[in-house]
Amino acid sequence: MIRTIRSALFIKNLDVPVLIGVFSHERIRPQTVRISLEIVFHPDPDSHPSDTDRIIDTLDYEKALSDILEVCRTETPALLERLAKLIAERIFARYSVVRSIIISIQKIPPPVGEGAAESVGITLSFTREGTE
Repeated sequence: MIRTIRSALFIKNLDVPVLIGVFSHERIRPQTVRISLEIVFHPDPDSHPSDTDRIIDTLDYEKALSDILEVCRTETPALLERLAKLIAERIFARYSVVRSIIISIQKIPPPVGEGAAESVGITLSFTREGTE
């Protein structure tokens, strides 16, 4: 017999327009950011999706994508770090089984450096209080 020891949903390289930036030239029009994240969750061990094959027992990636897109459409943070936290807060609020989230966000292309880099960005890790 085997048991599942870690469950995670990932979304990679979601390109989405966001009105974001510190400098006035960045806030004229939305910039493309690329978002990747891994959401670690602990489903009910008595109804793990690897056993039940039911979407109700897992995280619905369509809802997670919808949450990310909604945050990007409605929020206008100055920093990528703030955007990452807003996304994490939305996902933690939707799913009580989420334990941690790692989010990477890149600006593509970066608004500085005139082609010196393909992208610039950040990676942040968030955890639900009491689950460290």
